[in-house]
Amino acid sequence: MGCVQGSNYKYSEKQVRIACNGTCTCTSQFFQPLDLTVNRAAKNQTKKEFISWYSAVIQHELNEGKALEDIDVDLKLTVIKPLHAQWLVNVYNFFLGEHGQEVILKGWKKAGIVGLFDGSTVLPPLDPFQDFYKNKTINN
Repeated sequence: MGCVQGSNYKYSEKQVRIACNGTCTCTSQFFQPLDLTVNRAAKNQTKKEFISWYSAVIQHELNEGKALEDIDVDLKLTVIKPLHAQWLVNVYNFFLGEHGQEVILKGWKKAGIVGLFDGSTVLPPLDPFQDFYKNKTINN
Protein backbone atom coordinates (compact mmCIF):
# COMPACT_ATOMS: atom_id res chain seq x y z
CA MET A 1 0.00 0.00 0.00
CA GLY A 2 2.93 2.35 0.29
CA CYS A 3 3.59 4.70 3.10
CA VAL A 4 0.65 6.91 4.00
CA GLN A 5 1.38 8.35 7.39
CA GLY A 6 -1.42 9.66 9.52
CA SER A 7 -4.22 8.95 7.03
CA ASN A 8 -7.66 7.88 8.18
CA TYR A 9 -9.71 5.33 6.27
CA LYS A 10 -13.29 4.30 7.11
CA TYR A 11 -13.71 0.54 7.12
CA SER A 12 -16.64 -1.48 8.49
CA GLU A 13 -17.99 1.47 10.47
CA LYS A 14 -14.72 1.69 12.42
CA GLN A 15 -11.96 4.21 12.04
CA VAL A 16 -8.71 2.54 11.12
CA ARG A 17 -5.47 4.44 11.31
CA ILE A 18 -2.73 3.25 8.98
CA ALA A 19 0.78 4.23 9.92
CA CYS A 20 4.03 3.33 8.27
CA ASN A 21 6.67 1.83 10.50
CA GLY A 22 10.16 1.79 9.08
CA THR A 23 11.29 2.97 5.69
CA CYS A 24 9.10 3.02 2.60
CA THR A 25 10.30 0.97 -0.35
CA CYS A 26 10.31 4.08 -2.50
CA THR A 27 13.19 5.54 -0.48
CA SER A 28 15.46 2.48 -0.36
CA GLN A 29 17.93 4.05 -2.78
CA PHE A 30 18.65 6.65 -0.09
CA PHE A 31 19.23 4.26 2.78
CA GLN A 32 20.78 1.15 1.21
CA PRO A 33 24.13 2.11 -0.31
CA LEU A 34 25.30 -1.50 -0.04
CA ASP A 35 22.74 -2.51 -2.67
CA LEU A 36 24.28 -0.06 -5.13
CA THR A 37 27.89 -1.27 -5.15
CA VAL A 38 29.01 -3.44 -2.27
CA ASN A 39 26.73 -6.46 -2.74
CA ARG A 40 27.84 -6.96 -6.34
CA ALA A 41 31.50 -6.65 -5.41
CA ALA A 42 31.05 -9.13 -2.54
CA LYS A 43 29.32 -11.65 -4.82
CA ASN A 44 32.01 -11.27 -7.48
CA GLN A 45 34.77 -11.69 -4.90
CA THR A 46 33.12 -14.85 -3.52
CA LYS A 47 32.74 -16.24 -7.06
CA LYS A 48 36.42 -15.58 -7.70
CA GLU A 49 37.30 -17.46 -4.52
CA PHE A 50 35.19 -20.45 -5.58
CA ILE A 51 36.57 -20.47 -9.13
CA SER A 52 40.12 -20.28 -7.81
CA TRP A 53 39.52 -23.19 -5.42
CA TYR A 54 37.70 -25.29 -8.04
CA SER A 55 40.38 -24.78 -10.68
CA ALA A 56 43.12 -25.60 -8.12
CA VAL A 57 41.39 -28.92 -7.35
CA ILE A 58 41.15 -29.73 -11.07
CA GLN A 59 44.78 -28.72 -11.64
CA HIS A 60 45.94 -30.87 -8.72
CA GLU A 61 44.09 -33.90 -10.06
CA LEU A 62 45.51 -33.34 -13.56
CA ASN A 63 49.03 -33.06 -12.11
CA GLU A 64 48.45 -36.39 -10.34
CA GLY A 65 47.85 -37.94 -13.76
CA LYS A 66 44.06 -38.26 -13.67
CA ALA A 67 42.15 -37.91 -16.94
CA LEU A 68 39.88 -34.85 -17.09
CA GLU A 69 36.72 -36.96 -17.47
CA ASP A 70 37.65 -38.97 -14.36
CA ILE A 71 37.99 -35.94 -12.07
CA ASP A 72 35.22 -35.60 -9.52
CA VAL A 73 35.26 -32.46 -7.39
CA ASP A 74 33.65 -33.00 -3.98
CA LEU A 75 31.01 -30.27 -3.53
CA LYS A 76 29.45 -31.65 -0.35
CA LEU A 77 28.44 -29.14 2.29
CA THR A 78 30.99 -30.59 4.71
CA VAL A 79 33.73 -29.65 2.23
CA ILE A 80 32.35 -26.28 1.09
CA LYS A 81 31.32 -24.84 4.50
CA PRO A 82 34.81 -24.34 5.95
CA LEU A 83 36.07 -23.07 2.60
CA HIS A 84 33.17 -20.64 2.34
CA ALA A 85 33.91 -19.31 5.82
CA GLN A 86 37.45 -18.51 4.71
CA TRP A 87 36.15 -16.95 1.49
CA LEU A 88 33.93 -14.62 3.54
CA VAL A 89 36.91 -13.62 5.65
CA ASN A 90 38.77 -12.86 2.40
CA VAL A 91 35.82 -10.75 1.17
CA TYR A 92 35.86 -8.85 4.47
CA ASN A 93 39.59 -8.26 4.11
CA PHE A 94 39.02 -7.06 0.54
CA PHE A 95 36.67 -4.36 1.83
CA LEU A 96 39.24 -3.32 4.42
CA GLY A 97 41.72 -2.66 1.62
CA GLU A 98 42.02 0.47 -0.51
CA HIS A 99 40.01 -0.84 -3.48
CA GLY A 100 37.28 -2.23 -1.22
CA GLN A 101 36.94 1.07 0.58
CA GLU A 102 36.60 2.83 -2.79
CA VAL A 103 33.72 0.45 -3.64
CA ILE A 104 32.00 1.25 -0.34
CA LEU A 105 32.43 5.00 -0.78
CA LYS A 106 31.09 4.78 -4.32
CA GLY A 107 27.87 3.22 -2.96
CA TRP A 108 27.50 6.01 -0.42
CA LYS A 109 28.04 8.56 -3.18
CA LYS A 110 25.51 6.88 -5.50
CA ALA A 111 22.95 6.82 -2.70
CA GLY A 112 23.55 10.50 -2.06
CA ILE A 113 24.44 9.89 1.56
CA VAL A 114 27.86 11.55 1.29
CA GLY A 115 26.14 14.67 0.01
CA LEU A 116 23.93 14.79 3.11
CA PHE A 117 26.94 15.60 5.25
CA ASP A 118 28.15 18.53 3.18
CA GLY A 119 24.64 19.82 2.34
CA SER A 120 24.88 19.16 -1.42
CA THR A 121 22.04 16.57 -1.31
CA VAL A 122 18.60 17.07 0.21
CA LEU A 123 16.29 14.11 0.81
CA PRO A 124 12.72 14.26 -0.49
CA PRO A 125 9.89 14.26 2.07
CA LEU A 126 9.10 10.95 3.76
CA ASP A 127 5.85 10.76 1.83
CA PRO A 128 5.90 12.48 -1.57
CA PHE A 129 2.10 12.80 -1.38
CA GLN A 130 2.01 14.36 2.09
CA ASP A 131 0.59 17.64 0.79
CA PHE A 132 -2.18 15.75 -0.99
CA TYR A 133 -3.17 13.83 2.14
CA LYS A 134 -2.72 16.71 4.58
CA ASN A 135 -6.42 17.70 4.73
CA LYS A 136 -7.93 14.81 2.78
CA THR A 137 -10.32 12.28 4.36
CA ILE A 138 -12.02 9.48 2.51
CA ASN A 139 -15.74 9.15 3.21
CA ASN A 140 -16.74 5.65 2.09
